[in-house]
Amino acid sequence: YQFEVKYPYSTLILPCPSLLPSGITLYNCSATEANGYTLTLAEISDNMKENTPYIIASTVGNKYTIIGWDKGGRGTYGGGTNCLTGTLKTEGEPVPQYSYVLAYQKSEQRQAFFRTDGTVTCPQHKCFLTAPSNTTAPKAFYFDNQGETTSIESIFGGENGNMTIYDLS
Repeated sequence: YQFEVKYPYSTLILPCPSLLPSGITLYNCSATEANGYTLTLAEISDNMKENTPYIIASTVGNKYTIIGWDKGGRGTYGGGTNCLTGTLKTEGEPVPQYSYVLAYQKSEQRQAFFRTDGTVTCPQHKCFLTAPSNTTAPKAFYFDNQGETTSIESIFGGENGNMTIYDLS
């Protein structure tokens, strides 16, 4: 599997165990804090396991080739204590409504997990986030500069079609 890092954070799932390349930090996401607005990320120091979804952090512009043995599995994997679900299906996997996908917000020049409306497809080798249900679920989970994740309840506001964008500061 070959890729170039385009943004500081990405998601990744591979069909085989692989050595962790130098320069990549792996995380899983096991829960949200009691407030429902803060993701709990846990750094993984081991090598990558097969069929396991991860959030990865690396330097933009780095290029990687991960070599492993493809066992031909083309399923969707996740659940348990990991809030991430990853797909190895060639055609991708529909992301359930109210789940979150990692995207780049051009206006703020930063990344976040944004809540979906059920019309998004997660591509092969990528992952989406399903946070524990919460009636006041946030619209997005943002990364801060320390690699920890925080969120805000709503990124859109205003009247008459005007939009106000808030950040965590």
